[in-house]
Amino acid sequence: MKFSTAEFLRDFVEPHGQQVEAGESYHYVDHADDIGLLAYSKDTYVFVSIPLGDLLKQVTLSQARAVMKRHNIPCGSRESLSTILARLEHHNGLCCTHNKTVFIKRLTKPMSPIEKWHKRPKTKSKTFSGASELKLDGPCHVFPPHPLDKNLSQSIIREACSRMKSQNISETGCAVCGELRPLCGMSRLKAIKQQLQVLTAPGVSRVERKDISSPLREYKGPVLDYNCKMVCNSCRGSIRKGKIPKLSLANGLWINTLLSPP
Repeated sequence: MKFSTAEFLRDFVEPHGQQVEAGESYHYVDHADDIGLLAYSKDTYVFVSIPLGDLLKQVTLSQARAVMKRHNIPCGSRESLSTILARLEHHNGLCCTHNKTVFIKRLTKPMSPIEKWHKRPKTKSKTFSGASELKLDGPCHVFPPHPLDKNLSQSIIREACSRMKSQNISETGCAVCGELRPLCGMSRLKAIKQQLQVLTAPGVSRVERKDISSPLREYKGPVLDYNCKMVCNSCRGSIRKGKIPKLSLANGLWINTLLSPP
């Protein structure tokens, strides 16, 4: 969050309303027309008529884009501040007279580096022997700690056993990309068999040749590893969107696709 100083805002503050206080910091709240300003009390908020070029330098990029949208100036979501400021060259400033900017005083002042150093947590090193006690600012902590009670021990063991279940550590191959993935992140291939036509890619797959005289042949239909019956969540999501997964075998990743016959 950016902050503006009272010295900077003093020249733009509306005379009939809350004034800035010397030495205080203020942060941006809103940029609105006369109707939108009714939501803000003049006893709490500071209204300023600040030029757009100066205002955009006092706010964050996201706030600057919102201000530009308020003035019907097109602005990209990834444009830098210098690019946004350049768009103001051909802007008609008539609409600026109907909009004012709202600031509010920062309630807490930022700490100086010296103040932060004094506020840092202070720890004291002690040598532990036996069941000595470490006295902190809060309640006393006994070292070594007491043994776990029965309920907590059972909870820890139960959670560990749950993570080591076979479905959580077993792996299997994905029929679409051929990668070895955890079984818990897989689903059955037949669940998306109606969408597999997106994997049809002539000239990609090769049927294994048993001898040198065997002709080159490719698999008919979708390019899959037909020894696998599961599909990973990543490939399944792409196929359901009608897209070829980036790491799928149909995307030219079939082994020996480019090898010529001996």
